[in-house]
Amino acid sequence: MKKPKAIIVGGGIGGLATAIALDKIGFDYIVLEQSPQISEVGASILIWNNGTHCLNELGVEDKFWEKAISIDEVSVQNHQGKILTKLNFSNSQEQFKISASTIHRADLINILLQPIPSEKIFLNSKIQSFLEDSKGVTVKLNSNKELRGDLLIGADGIHSIIRKGLMDNRTLRYAGYTCWRGLLTIDHESLPDTRTAVLGMGPKSMYGSSWLKNKQFYWFATALSQPNPSKELKLNSLKKAFSIWPQSIREIINQTPVSSIIRNDIYDLPPIKNWGKGFCTLLGDAAHATTPNLAQGGCMALEDAVELAHSLFKYSNKQQALRAFERKRYSRTANIVRDSKFFGEMSQWRHPLLLKIRNSSAAIWFSKRGMKKYAGYRVPPLKDSLAFTRL
Repeated sequence: MKKPKAIIVGGGIGGLATAIALDKIGFDYIVLEQSPQISEVGASILIWNNGTHCLNELGVEDKFWEKAISIDEVSVQNHQGKILTKLNFSNSQEQFKISASTIHRADLINILLQPIPSEKIFLNSKIQSFLEDSKGVTVKLNSNKELRGDLLIGADGIHSIIRKGLMDNRTLRYAGYTCWRGLLTIDHESLPDTRTAVLGMGPKSMYGSSWLKNKQFYWFATALSQPNPSKELKLNSLKKAFSIWPQSIREIINQTPVSSIIRNDIYDLPPIKNWGKGFCTLLGDAAHATTPNLAQGGCMALEDAVELAHSLFKYSNKQQALRAFERKRYSRTANIVRDSKFFGEMSQWRHPLLLKIRNSSAAIWFSKRGMKKYAGYRVPPLKDSLAFTRL
C-alpha cells in the first residue's frame, strides 16, 4: 500500500521535527528548504521540559543532552543587579516539576537532521505557488518544477509563503522593541555559575544570559525602538540603552566580537483561529509566531510536530485530522502568544510606579506554579503509533 505523502515547507526546527514525527507513523515526506543549505541563524535556544518531552517522543533526546546544558536556576534581577527572585529547578515538588536547558540552535538543527535521509531534503527550493484539488496538493517551485503530495505543511517561519497563500490578509505585529543577540567564548572562572541563567528587567530594556557548552556564553538585550528592517547592528543604540546597567553586563557586550552579534526587530502574529484549509496546514512560527519572552517558540514548534502526527494517526480522513490538530493547538498557542506579548511590554515599562509594581510581582510571575502553565504541557505519545505501524 502506498504511503501518504506530505510536502513540508521549511527546514527549521518545526519542519525537521515534523518529518521525523510523520516517518514514525508511516508517512512519506519531503522537506523543501529555500536556502542552499540547512543552517540556523542565531545563537542559543532555551528548551523547557515540554520541549525535551517532544524530543524524547521523536527519539532524539539522548543526542540532545550530548550538546545541551541543563539550568539549575534563573536569577531574575533589575537593571541595577538587585535580585528580585530566583526560579530554582532543583528539589521542586512533583506537581510543579519544571526544567530548562540551553543548546546552540545549530546543534539542535543538526540533531533533528540526523534521522532524515538526505534524499528527503530538497535545497534551493523556493515555493512559487501551490494548488489544491480534491485529492491533494501540487506545489510549483521557482524552477518551475512541480511536486505532488497528499498534504502541504507550512513550517516556513514568521514570513511564511504558505500562510500568505492560505490567508493573504494576515499581517505581523511589531512588538515595539529590537533585540540584539551575542555569543562569545569566556573562561568560566570570570563569570558566575554555568548552571544559572540571568534575566534582567530594566526601564525600556531587558537583558538575559546563559551558558552553552564549550565555554560559550550567550546574551540577549532588548530596547524600545522604532522598527528598522535594515541589517545594521545599531550598536551605539545598544550601548546607550544599557549605559545604566551594571558594568559587568556592559563589558560582556563590549567584549563580544561584532561578527558574533545579530539584531532583529521583534514581531509576532496575532492569534489565528483557523490557520489551515483543505489538505494544507501551518505549524510553528508560520501559524503562531510569538515574541521570545517566554522562550516557548521552539518548544511550541516541537509540540506541533508531535501533535500533528498524532492527529494524522488518529483520523483516517486527512482533512479531518488537520482541522482537529488546529483546533487542539489554538488555545494553548494563542495563550502563549498573548502572555509573551504582555511580558515583553511589561519588561519595557519606564514609569517608576509601574517598575515598582512589576519588580515586586516578579516572584509570582517566575514561580514554579506560574511557569508550569507553559512548561508543564505534555504531548500525547507517539510510541503506540510506532508500535502499530510495525505490525
